[in-house]
Amino acid sequence: MSPNYLYTDYTIRVGDVDIMKGKVYKIHSVVVNPSYNPMHHYNDIALLRTEKSIKFTENVRPICLPFHLKLYSRAPVIVTGFGSTEFGGKRSDILLAAEIYIVSHESCNRSYSVLMSKAIDKGITSNMMCAGSKDGSSDACQSDSGSPLVYYDSTRKQWFQVGIVSFGHRCADPRFPGVYTRVAYYLDWLLPIINLQKSSIPPKIETHFRESRRRRKYWYEEEHQ
Repeated sequence: MSPNYLYTDYTIRVGDVDIMKGKVYKIHSVVVNPSYNPMHHYNDIALLRTEKSIKFTENVRPICLPFHLKLYSRAPVIVTGFGSTEFGGKRSDILLAAEIYIVSHESCNRSYSVLMSKAIDKGITSNMMCAGSKDGSSDACQSDSGSPLVYYDSTRKQWFQVGIVSFGHRCADPRFPGVYTRVAYYLDWLLPIINLQKSSIPPKIETHFRESRRRRKYWYEEEHQ
């Protein structure tokens, strides 16, 4: 099936931790997964194509796609975004990050089944993944949707994007982990669109995080060696 390109006037900012800084790129088109239905949370993924190629610098690098990567329950992952730091709160102007942990499908399904939501009438499926913290101290929040969930493979010494922020119940509720689109599930869909081979490996990125004074988030910074 040929991808359905939607032409837009969107823009993105690249290369800074301040939401008002960084280089602006115009979006040429958007490719939405053909199985996506806005009335549900399934297949919540799209690709953006910029008008011009993004120039890689010390602060702008690609990230690995999760080929042959297995994540187990309680594996540490990091979510970043400019979303709210509490439910109903103001969006952050600075890029923030939170360390959370993978939650099993079984546990996540039990949590969300009590909501009886029509948006997830099939439950938490294999194209989704869940992550959170036991005490609810860290989580993605409102306006974080579309943000990356990343994992550092210490064996390969590479960062991988394993998920995309999709939805949750309120924010940082220990009873309900955040739900993410599982990137690995969609590799066969996205690879032909971006004309990428499975053997492609982006440059290595050394990234470090330090805790901030914010209660539920972490500041994000990179150190390049």
